[in-house]
Amino acid sequence: MPKKMRRLFAVVLAAMFVGNQYFMLHDSCAVLEGTLFPYGNLPLEVSYTLKIPRLLKIWNPLTLCSRINFSTYCILGTSNPAKRLLFSGNKLGKIKRLKNGMFSVFVSLEPGRNVFTFRQPATEDGDLPEETSVVIYSGEDVPATEIFANEPSDESSDEPDKKDSLPNCRGWPNSQVLIRVKQLGISYTGAPDGSCVEAMISGKTVQLERDGASFRAIVDLSDVIGNKRCKSLGNITYKIVYGDESLEVKSPGSIFYAEPGVGSVVARFQLFSGILKSAPGNFDAVAIGSPKAGVVVDISPFQEPVETEFQNKYLSVLNMGQECYVSKDAVVFVAQKMPQICILSDLKFKKEEKTEKFGFTSSVGGPFCFGNWDLDAGILEFKLPGAQWEDGNRVRGVASELVKKVETVNDADGSRVRFYLTDVEAVWGYDINYPNKDKVVLSLKKKPKLGSPEKPLKEFVVVIDPGHGGSDPGASRSPGPYNEAVLNLATARVLQAYFSSLGATVLLTRNGEEDPRVRILSLDRLALMAQDVDLFISVHANSTLPSKDLSEVFGMECFFFHPQSKKIAETIYKFCSRYCGQKGRRTEEAVYTVILPTGCPAILFETGFMTNLKEYGKMCTEIWKRNFAMATCDAILSVLGYNTSGAAAVDVHEDGESVASSDSANSANESSE
Repeated sequence: MPKKMRRLFAVVLAAMFVGNQYFMLHDSCAVLEGTLFPYGNLPLEVSYTLKIPRLLKIWNPLTLCSRINFSTYCILGTSNPAKRLLFSGNKLGKIKRLKNGMFSVFVSLEPGRNVFTFRQPATEDGDLPEETSVVIYSGEDVPATEIFANEPSDESSDEPDKKDSLPNCRGWPNSQVLIRVKQLGISYTGAPDGSCVEAMISGKTVQLERDGASFRAIVDLSDVIGNKRCKSLGNITYKIVYGDESLEVKSPGSIFYAEPGVGSVVARFQLFSGILKSAPGNFDAVAIGSPKAGVVVDISPFQEPVETEFQNKYLSVLNMGQECYVSKDAVVFVAQKMPQICILSDLKFKKEEKTEKFGFTSSVGGPFCFGNWDLDAGILEFKLPGAQWEDGNRVRGVASELVKKVETVNDADGSRVRFYLTDVEAVWGYDINYPNKDKVVLSLKKKPKLGSPEKPLKEFVVVIDPGHGGSDPGASRSPGPYNEAVLNLATARVLQAYFSSLGATVLLTRNGEEDPRVRILSLDRLALMAQDVDLFISVHANSTLPSKDLSEVFGMECFFFHPQSKKIAETIYKFCSRYCGQKGRRTEEAVYTVILPTGCPAILFETGFMTNLKEYGKMCTEIWKRNFAMATCDAILSVLGYNTSGAAAVDVHEDGESVASSDSANSANESSE
């Protein structure tokens, strides 16, 4: 059978199969048969289809990529699907191209300079041929600009774009830093060659010098610190002058100095923080808590300059003999003495509509407290290192729906509050609050209740976090023009529309592409969790190294940390994989800052691989986004016990737009046409 006939036959069969068995198309929207809730076609204010350009362009590698020493490389790009794609190079690979024109080619690299040329010839309509080349240097002896793509445009220039480059510059420190030395090394990255960069800290100004990709200087702070044993130095303000333009940037984090040997420097939490009970350098660390604003902990000796990635992000914390590690982003430093013992008393119970609260009094401000689940035993336990309960202090006659018994226990190194749960699945999450200096409140969140059949999530509050954004684009390696931040936001907006259709209150951590100088911090995202939230979903897209054949790496992933998040993570993962017709790679426990808060179930979802042609093409379509949104909402309804009688099992086939084969020519001989 001729090649064109085989392709036509395959397309007809696929269309019959998809149309009859799985979903039907209506007004460019996918309507799944057998979903738990009759969503229909929700009116969206704008289209969330991200269009793939029909032009010949290489999107990976990008201009000014970092050094590579790979022996293989996967090149990604777009083309005009109506025209042949010709390819030549040092060592030829096989081109894979979809019907929308996106393509990938996996090539072998020789040491030194490798040139790969892509060409689309003129058609009978009289349009001009298109051609672009990629030069990839591999090995040790490579120039400063190792990888670049020739743009098919006469407007390209080797001169740096001042307006684009200046706002993306970043200055150290990115988080709160405790130092015990008076000579401080500072660095600033992203300023173009030819810039003049200076820094000011505590009124002292210093000129920075170019050092590789950064501007650096050593600042002697002796005269600023003087005879102080502890001193807050605040933020660093950088001034960048480039030509006739100037820009001032303040470091997101600040610096606190403590004289060596001073151990009673106190860190006070600003908001949430993941606490790691692990040795530095162990990236399989276990997070054991996420206290809120008000808790006070003692900082153990911590010496700059730091040498490991772990120490760049965390401070060693010693609180009443309990050693752990705390994220620098979540603390401020103050000079005060830490009390040696803490007496706990007056444990009381209060029932509210969505929570049950257990409050107690502390003899000193903000004792550190963290929770721990034992699902098999049906116990939720809170540990308070260095604190002791008064003798005989117990809660009696608690009229609780969630707890059948409460115990307070004193140990040699601290104390505990132990809740024996009536039903572990009835406890949706827990929270720790410090309403004032001598109070601690432990809140157990009840499992949300369904509303009316028309608005089953009427009392439900969900935070949707479109990962990255602003000056943080996320992953940018893809076959098309949209980076991860753009994909995440488009997906989150459709997800917002579907949750809203169920009656839920939806909060987005960002709702647009903010000023590129705005750095979106984890703390900004977590600030929304201070509200009475029932679910947190962080939406991301995955990527992998270009040294692999990117067409072979694909699939969805879902991450959680706390046990109460596991069931929801597994259910959403299962529904999304089926509704979207994608392979599921894994559901896994992980330590990510945004999923550490304990007040409600929290997941981080990797919707697919941007580096994979099929998955990137799917994630750009409105149909895929609607399927993903329906799957997520249906998963939540299922966990909450929505009546699913009569709902058929859903098993969605791959989007027909993403399975086309290529008729690309890939030989050196054909490229000479």
